[in-house]
Amino acid sequence: MRVMSYNIKGQASLARGAHVERIAAVIREAHPDVAGLQEVHRNTWQSRFTDQAAELEHLTGMTLVFGPSLGKGERQYGNAILTRGRVVDSRVEPLPGRGEPRTLLDATIELDGLCLHAYVTHLAAWGRLCARSRLMQAEAVARLISKSDLPFILTGDFNSNPSSDEL
Repeated sequence: MRVMSYNIKGQASLARGAHVERIAAVIREAHPDVAGLQEVHRNTWQSRFTDQAAELEHLTGMTLVFGPSLGKGERQYGNAILTRGRVVDSRVEPLPGRGEPRTLLDATIELDGLCLHAYVTHLAAWGRLCARSRLMQAEAVARLISKSDLPFILTGDFNSNPSSDEL
């Protein structure tokens, strides 16, 4: 199984034209079965009011499920999962911590006869200032995925190095 994690920095659409098209090209070239995406915008001013989730689904030919971390109505920001398989179910779990709201997106996917959970998250940034928030978020993610009754994959932007306490 080929898995990809990609922080698409959706707000970069403000500075760079054809941002979503380039992201889709990278994803298509990698041929992932599952891709966890962070910083996906839906109709926000940062994305020039483009629904990046819908565009990526269309441009990659994959199935996409979106999990908002913040926003209301049609203007949202959060995580997404692209898959070659079929999304059976999905849910968004809020994560603890200060600052920008963070979430864990959980998609149950059927892929090549296998049912699995695909998780994606984006933990708090700001280096040492938010280390405590990241630790609380990582512990919450561990608790949530430990309840999985299926095989699972976890992707994300953890804003940490491999030797950090939170990882």
